[in-house]
This record gives sequence, structure tokens and C-alpha cells, in this order.
Amino acid sequence: MRLPSAVPFLDREVYPWTKEEAIGWVKTTLGEGGKGNLFTLNPETWNETRGDTLAHAHWIPESVMAVWGMKKKGIKAPRTSGADLVFSLLERHSVPVVCWGGDLDTVQGIEANWCGEASIAAALNGYTSSLEEVVEACRRVEPCLLLAGLGAGRQERALSLIIPLLKSVVGIGVGGVLDILAGKRRRAPRWIVKNGLEAVWRVLPSGRRWKRLAQSHIPFVKEVLR
Repeated sequence: MRLPSAVPFLDREVYPWTKEEAIGWVKTTLGEGGKGNLFTLNPETWNETRGDTLAHAHWIPESVMAVWGMKKKGIKAPRTSGADLVFSLLERHSVPVVCWGGDLDTVQGIEANWCGEASIAAALNGYTSSLEEVVEACRRVEPCLLLAGLGAGRQERALSLIIPLLKSVVGIGVGGVLDILAGKRRRAPRWIVKNGLEAVWRVLPSGRRWKRLAQSHIPFVKEVLR
């Protein structure tokens, strides 16, 4: 499958891939013994990684705002929900998975609730596990997926440090998806995903996240319109 090439958008290269194309890239990369990072672009991940040099980065547009911004710049791109991408990979493809993020309850919940074709190789605490421990967990089972749920910015920078140290791993920044895998949060209803309103769904339980949403969306819109 020939995948669309990256296009320049704001301060980075973005791949206008559909969900199936992104899944195809993951399968091909691991099947050929390669490695790389898959990052989902939305105003928050953009804002938190401005100025960062990230290794092996493949950005795909996740949010309605990302697709809107690309359209304003004359770029047509599909929107791929990060949660949908991860769950499709886990449900349909047999691959070892290392999860890194959350607290002890999250780790235990992931181990207890795991299901799908993919196999859980390790679940590591996002607060206490070191980069070295994550690298060693991946080395034991690679080729594998490394799902990092450390928060926007931190997870992308951590994966950028880890992936160059490994032979065949695809790292994905997954944000709060690990809480869903652990049974601590519900997946957004299908109509919310379809309409690209996952960001609103995530901030509903937390007043603080509304402020974070504004802090990332306002500079993103300004940069697009500049």
C-alpha cells in the first residue's frame, strides 16, 4: 500500500493518513523490523511540542481543529481518532504491547482488563518507571508496540528518546487511552467520536482541563490564521 507523503503544516511535517493507512504503516514497520513514532496532532499536542525536535516522528491529524487548520492552509487531510486507532490495532492485530503511563491503579487495571488480539507484555507506572525500565521491557518482546500515556508533550518527548535505542518498536502517544484500557474511564460515545468532539468529552469531568483547552486552542488558531 502506497501511503501519502508528509506535508508541511505550521512547524512540522504531517502525514494525511486515514486510520487504515496508519494501521498499515504500523504493521509494515514492525513486519520489516523497523521503528518509528506515531503522534496524533491536535492543538494541545502541537502547543506542548512547539520547538521540540522529535525523533522518528510521524504526525497524523486527530482533531477537528487540526483538520480545519490544515484546510485553511490548503491541505486536505482526513481525521483519525487516536483512541479509535489504538483500539483497532489492539483488537485486530497480534502484537506484543508495552503500556507506560498512569499510576499503580492504572497499571493493575490494564493487566486485569486486557483483551483483544494483541498481548500485554508489560504495564509500567508512568510516575515511577524509568526510561531504562521501559527500554528493557520493549527489548524483551520487540518487535512491539509501546503505548505511552504521559500527557501531551511529555509522552512525545519520552518516546523520542526511547525509540532510537530500540531495534523494532512503534511508539504511540496515547494520552488518556490507558485510563480507558484500565477501566477507569469510558470511551467517548460513537456520535462524539464521529463528530470530532473527543476533546470536549475529555474535559467535561475536570474544570482545570477547560483552561488547558483554551491555552492550547487560542495560540493554535492564531498560528493558523497568521
